[in-house]
Amino acid sequence: MSKNYLIATAAAVLLGAVQASSAGDASRVNRLLDSLDVEHHWPAYVRVDADSGDPMPRGSALGVGRHPHCATFVHAVARRVGVDMGLTQDANDVIHWLRGQPGGWRRLAGPVEAQAVANRGEFVVGARETPPWGHIAIVRASSRSAADVLANGPEITQVGNHNYTDTTASVGFGRANLGAVEYYAHAL
Repeated sequence: MSKNYLIATAAAVLLGAVQASSAGDASRVNRLLDSLDVEHHWPAYVRVDADSGDPMPRGSALGVGRHPHCATFVHAVARRVGVDMGLTQDANDVIHWLRGQPGGWRRLAGPVEAQAVANRGEFVVGARETPPWGHIAIVRASSRSAADVLANGPEITQVGNHNYTDTTASVGFGRANLGAVEYYAHAL
């Protein structure tokens, strides 16, 4: 038996078992993510209200600054579900904070586990450290196969240069960058 066959088989068993389990919190998180209409909020390089993602009036000193707002969005969702994301609004700083596994956060082994844990109803993020800001997205529940998750990364909602309510990590982070994405989870 090949190593890839064993990994794919274990991933399929893990995903299948988790998909059959608790859908309550996973459904709740997906409904929340869908309701936030990210395609029309948290536009990149515009000052926005940190909680709603609405653009601030031109010239406003209020709101969050002129950059992609991935970490701001993740913080807003985390607050809504009662999860602490630390104090920073910069994705690279959030990644450094998460690596310390503060208060209930834990690092996951990779994309298949991240998808399985999100399917189970935990709050899961995928993050990649890059200059100048890095990138972070929320892993959402999905019924995609383990093979598809291995190939394309987990299902995510993201805000960044392009905002997507529902896409894959290969789109959000770039297929070539999938191996550099770190996944973290926090129970709800």
